[in-house]
Amino acid sequence: MGKLLEALDPELTEWIQKQKMFWVATAPLSGEGHVNLSPKGIEGTFHIESSKRCWYEDLSGSGVETIAHLRENGRITIMFQAFSGAARIVRVYGIGTVHEFGTPEFERLLPTDKRHISARSAIVIDIHRVSTVRWACGWGVPKYIYQEDRTTAFDFFRKYEAGDQKLATDPSSASEGQEKQTMKYWWTYWNLKSIDGLPGILSAHKSDKVPGTTRPHRFRGPKNWTDEAQLEAVDIEQPKRFGLLRREAGFIVGIAVGVVLTLGSGQLANLVSH
Repeated sequence: MGKLLEALDPELTEWIQKQKMFWVATAPLSGEGHVNLSPKGIEGTFHIESSKRCWYEDLSGSGVETIAHLRENGRITIMFQAFSGAARIVRVYGIGTVHEFGTPEFERLLPTDKRHISARSAIVIDIHRVSTVRWACGWGVPKYIYQEDRTTAFDFFRKYEAGDQKLATDPSSASEGQEKQTMKYWWTYWNLKSIDGLPGILSAHKSDKVPGTTRPHRFRGPKNWTDEAQLEAVDIEQPKRFGLLRREAGFIVGIAVGVVLTLGSGQLANLVSH
């Protein structure tokens, strides 16, 4: 049904790097605390450094649960699942470490030409267990065709990073309320504590570094667009063809019924006999 490993093997590493999204699960130590489960995406944000270590680029959001839980206890599980091909689920268990924006390790992992808009930390996971399931656990997962990454978050946070850069070059603009349109203000307002009151962001909002990226953000469809387009065409065109056949059949049946009602059964029998 599956297998347990102490580290990622080459086959799993190759499969994981092809996936378009993953889930991150963490929890506080308190029995009354809230378990968190977050979906993650954006191609190029998940990295496998070795068979025992992986990390992902943590982008800004309205919550800070993962960071807060890792600061308290370090426990983290990453889950990948197949949306095409054979059913498969892979869980990666480990101890996570948070490297916030502005820290030396963050700058090493995510220099300005590598990071995405709104990057607030790098989450590094030291792996101690990997479980794979090829059968039953993934049998109920629907198949989907990848289209493209969403740009909504980048479109939203681009103006905040621009605000940080404006303040860096023109400090006087702070008096005009410009500081509220910055990533550092966002982190201060939304990301200092978890919903259970645990500490979240500790230093990113105080860093002397200026948020921003020199990475060009271009979003396209799947790399193997021809193959995906062919699959999508099958899914779309087949219902169209079946719909056309149904319409044609209905038209023919409608004519037949009309003939029967007009001529009557006896006249129709004479017509057929001739």
